[in-house]
Amino acid sequence: MAIQIRSAGPKVTFWGQNLKLLNPTLFANVRNQSGDPLEGHVTIYTNKLDPDIREQLMESLVLLGKMPAPGSLAEHEAMNKAILDDATRRQAEEAQRKALEDSGHAQLAAYKKVGLLDTKRNAEIIRDAIARHDRGIFCSISVRNAVEAERSNLSWGKVEAPAPVAAPPAPAEPQVRLSDGSMSLPLDKPVPKSASVEQARDWLARTRAKEQPGIPVVAGFKTALR
Repeated sequence: MAIQIRSAGPKVTFWGQNLKLLNPTLFANVRNQSGDPLEGHVTIYTNKLDPDIREQLMESLVLLGKMPAPGSLAEHEAMNKAILDDATRRQAEEAQRKALEDSGHAQLAAYKKVGLLDTKRNAEIIRDAIARHDRGIFCSISVRNAVEAERSNLSWGKVEAPAPVAAPPAPAEPQVRLSDGSMSLPLDKPVPKSASVEQARDWLARTRAKEQPGIPVVAGFKTALR
């Protein structure tokens, strides 16, 4: 048995039980404000409802129109399927809309990296161009079309070069154990008074060798400088 939904001005007709199944809270609000028990096939004058309740009821009429009249199990299964199909469709549409918006924001961010200024005027120019050329659909393609079409009208700034990366510090000179059992001294500091004879000789040899190209500077090596 097919359900008939009618909306004529302030008057709407629907199955009360279906509204209760679809939205129990809305059902209770409509019943309380209209004074109608909403049993069976009912006619409600919407001018008796608060504006927000009236708006919710009018939005529900589309889905109520897909629901069969209360009755057999088969009819209820068909009703549940209609509700599920509609919810699935809405979720898919919302996911697609969000994906498109995310791609649009990513495209805008890319243009900002190359100088597009984040100003109200630029936003309005891009928005109007998308409305004219891409039916107002905000996505990466529509943003790119809008920016390229209005490039001369948009405000651009200079792109700052990235700060130079500091050179990594030179690796610390490894210390080695000398023939007298002491450790080699670093070349970037003077020889301390407490240094052993072997440490002083090694430090001097490596310091002189560092000034002579082609001679490896290795702690503990023997040279003719001793």
